[in-house]
Amino acid sequence: MSARYLVDTMRGKERLAVLFWYYFVLGGAAVALLIAGASVPIGQIHSVPLMLVASSVVAVPVLAYQIWILVSLWACAFNARHRYWGYLTRAYVLVLVSGGLLEEAPGIYQWLRDNA
Repeated sequence: MSARYLVDTMRGKERLAVLFWYYFVLGGAAVALLIAGASVPIGQIHSVPLMLVASSVVAVPVLAYQIWILVSLWACAFNARHRYWGYLTRAYVLVLVSGGLLEEAPGIYQWLRDNA
C-alpha cells in the first residue's frame, strides 16, 4: 500500500465496499491480532520506561491506522451503489468516534485535573 493510495482514500477516491470489508473488517482483525500478540511480551517487561517504549511501538501505528480508516470511511461513504450506505457509514463512524471519546473521557478528565 503506497502513501499515494492512503492519501487518495482519505480524499474519497475508493469504493466503500473495498474500504469497509478489506481494510476496516479484515484490517481491523489483523490489528487486533497484532495487539493481542504484542500484549503478552509487553506485559512481561518489568522496566517501566522500557514498557512505555514497547507500548508506544504498538500504539502509534494502531492509532494511525484507526485515524486513517475512519477518515477514509467518512470520505468514501457515498462511493456505493445506494446512497443510504453513505448515511449508514457516516452514522457508524460517528458512533465509533463518540464511543471512543466517551470511553477515554474519564482518563482525560483525570489527567487534566491532575495536571492543571
